[in-house]
Amino acid sequence: MPEKKTHMNPTGSYDFKLMIEDLDYSQDLIRIRVASSITAPYQSIIFHLNLDPNDVILKRVYGQSTFKLTIILLTEDNKVREQFDIELMSLDSKFQVNTRDVLTQNVQKDRQLVEIKTVCQKPFKIMTTIVNEVYHAKTTKEIIEDLVSKTDAELEYEEVGENKNIIDQVIIPPSTLYNCIKQMDKIFGVYNGVMILYCMYDAKLYVKNLNQNMKMAQTFTMYQIATGDKKFKEIVDKCADGKHFYTSQPVITNYTGNAAFSILAPTLRYIVKPRDTLFYTIEKNLSEFCIDYGLMSNEEAEIYYNETGLTDKRIKYYKDQTGYDKDETFVNAGLSKAVSTLVTLSMDIDRDIKIFNLMKVGESVSFIPRTLEMNQLTNKYILRSSEINFSKSGTWQGSARVHLIRTNRSSN
Repeated sequence: MPEKKTHMNPTGSYDFKLMIEDLDYSQDLIRIRVASSITAPYQSIIFHLNLDPNDVILKRVYGQSTFKLTIILLTEDNKVREQFDIELMSLDSKFQVNTRDVLTQNVQKDRQLVEIKTVCQKPFKIMTTIVNEVYHAKTTKEIIEDLVSKTDAELEYEEVGENKNIIDQVIIPPSTLYNCIKQMDKIFGVYNGVMILYCMYDAKLYVKNLNQNMKMAQTFTMYQIATGDKKFKEIVDKCADGKHFYTSQPVITNYTGNAAFSILAPTLRYIVKPRDTLFYTIEKNLSEFCIDYGLMSNEEAEIYYNETGLTDKRIKYYKDQTGYDKDETFVNAGLSKAVSTLVTLSMDIDRDIKIFNLMKVGESVSFIPRTLEMNQLTNKYILRSSEINFSKSGTWQGSARVHLIRTNRSSN
């Protein structure tokens, strides 16, 4: 039952408090899932509660009220180490109503699993703000800064590798902030590489160049533990800092080299329309492009594909994008996205006390398998997405599933 009086039972790792208006639903929470991705503009959070449907119907919990989730990180002696609040907006709720007595609210309690899907309210409001403007002689950075200034967001913009061209005129038709920035990246290219755009729960809006992140020191390190690993305890001790994580479970790896080359073709030609020329052709060799603009952990690594079936004589033409004079940034931006996910690693992270750090998608990750034969999978990746799960069985137990990406299959 939701309660007027709030209270928490410390668990020694994480604790949660869920408020809907002035009612505390913390005791009814049984599962929480936090999903973050570089392909989504903001985080989504799904709650599973053990409730009587009457508590939803009679209290009219239909999405008109702001949800407030408080996440508390506790020390070993159950003192609050860190705490942050997230305001949420309900998207939908789902529950089953069984056949019962005519009037049950004071007699019969029939608890059911209630699922409520939410998104972070501030980021949602920011990314769906309608913008409309005309710009003259501006760079893409200047345009993005001005558009974001019309919202309550705090912009975190990566300057390395940015498109420095001064564009004569840009017309921003009425659309959401998220769609406008994505469209600018498609037409002009914000970076000579993969741009990601997302807003965190604290209203910080990130515009990042993933190619630059691959060249920086890793933010996270993830280990796959080997059977009978003598350094197991040492690795587990490292994982208390929120920067190191480990899995003792299978790692799923996927490589789509031939599929990508068959769709894109080994040779690509972009026919653009500069202002002083009838047309101009930009040609890219896909294998060379992967090394120059892909998410490469090692620029000496080979890009594997079947050269017999996919010969250089196979050419694909792009003619719908007018481009900006003879500039190639829009090609580099769009094509780098297509080759950024040739390699995917998926793994389940074992329980970790600072697992919420994995909401920081787009960061550089060093993957270290402790099995020697797997050393070709080592080195840098990008954290594409994470699903952080908490379930309550007496105490809250946390786990996470992460997906890492890069372009090169082998590290050496």
